[in-house]
Amino acid sequence: MSETPSQRTQPPPPTPPESPPGPPRSASSLPPPPPVAALPPPGWYRDGPGLRWWDGRAWGPVAPGGAVDSSDRTLSILSHGGLVAGGFILPLVLYCISDDDTRPETRWHSRQALNFQLTYILANVVGFVLFAVALVFATASTANDDVSVGVGIAFALVVVVMIATLIVNIVFSIIGAVRANAGVRWKYPLTIPFVRG
Repeated sequence: MSETPSQRTQPPPPTPPESPPGPPRSASSLPPPPPVAALPPPGWYRDGPGLRWWDGRAWGPVAPGGAVDSSDRTLSILSHGGLVAGGFILPLVLYCISDDDTRPETRWHSRQALNFQLTYILANVVGFVLFAVALVFATASTANDDVSVGVGIAFALVVVVMIATLIVNIVFSIIGAVRANAGVRWKYPLTIPFVRG
């Protein structure tokens, strides 16, 4: 009878170790087990894009929805403070230094805040253009004596637009920061998505 190649290359099965001759030993007479390497303390540990709980003996499941660590949450809250820290500069910096793998919440919130701040800048530019157009029409359509009335109307128009956009910016930034603190992804309304993905 001929053997197949797989039968020839397999080693013989291991034999169980023989017990020493003599009476069985009690548990107290056994030597202590070898020392176990120190395990990390219980806590949350990064596992890919999410976090996983280590209880000191075994790993738990990945946190649902990707748990947010405190520094990611703090930076997410700060990203909505662009109005007090240079307009679009703070959200832009936070967007550039974060990525979807290490700080997904910061990246998402800073993108939303950056889009809103850029929309806010655009609204202010439109306000200045409206002021310039109103100023030109006011000076062209009135007599020389009534120019001050037209300029006053144009100035009042730009002041109203600027104050309205400032109030909207403050209110929406506060709402965004509160929602980021709660771990909620909130999109600013009335925002043009300049930065995507």
